[in-house]
Amino acid sequence: MFEAAKNGISEMVLLILDLKPEAIFEGNAEKKNIVMLAVEHRQHHLYDDLINQHRINKTVLEHVDKYGNNLLHIAANLKAGKQFWRIRGAALHMHMEIKWYQFVKRSMPPHLVVGQNIEKRTPKEILQDSHGALIMEGSKWLTDTSQSCSLVAALIATVAFASSATVPGGLKQDTGVPSLEHKTIFIVSAISSLVALSSSMVSVVMFLGILTSSFKLKDFRTDLPYKLLWGLVSLLISIVSMIISFYAGHFFVLKQEFNQNAALVYEILCSSLVVFIIYKFPLDFEIVWTTIRTRPPR
Repeated sequence: MFEAAKNGISEMVLLILDLKPEAIFEGNAEKKNIVMLAVEHRQHHLYDDLINQHRINKTVLEHVDKYGNNLLHIAANLKAGKQFWRIRGAALHMHMEIKWYQFVKRSMPPHLVVGQNIEKRTPKEILQDSHGALIMEGSKWLTDTSQSCSLVAALIATVAFASSATVPGGLKQDTGVPSLEHKTIFIVSAISSLVALSSSMVSVVMFLGILTSSFKLKDFRTDLPYKLLWGLVSLLISIVSMIISFYAGHFFVLKQEFNQNAALVYEILCSSLVVFIIYKFPLDFEIVWTTIRTRPPR
């Protein structure tokens, strides 16, 4: 039963509890019951099932192991070398650890949230101490990522600014208005260069916000993940917009050379844009999914 709880086999655990309801109060050598083991190994599906089926009562929540740790102490503790969440990046792992702690905390009675174990430590103190190495690793990962991405965003902003200041086709000498102002491709070029400039500046600001962060525990809950999310999404938009602006701006040059084949040439060139989006989208999607979910998928 204890192994089933550690591995999150809900069907087996629930079947045992159906046959023997009092088994939920039984503990292992460390006096940890199946609820504690599920929380310790981040088995949120099992924990959800136990809560939704009203298997967890006040007695279970108030149970402590032989070290005096209650359920929230165990949720706050992360053993060295353990990585339970299937996500990339130490910062996102830390983000989900905080979300898991907050989720378990919501099911706990208020007086247990500030309870102390044998060592006179509260769950919040254990959360801070046991995640110190992960916070350092997450801070380094965010710093390295932000430095690289902010450099790329700054380069895109420079190119986008020069592109937005250049009028494809030139100006009419008598009126000073763009000679291609009524062309659809001209509008596409103008709008895409403006979007590239704006989004790249937003990306730079977001990554600078990460670089100047204090990287405290509370920052990993919402502040840093959302800055990373908006920074990467803005960077993706700026890159796509810059490529579209480049293609649109040079369409008139190649149109005269290739005539009817110009559209085919640009369809082939746009395949690189599709490949880039396919390559980049999974990471952005993972960050979005991790940020908006209460708990990550295992």
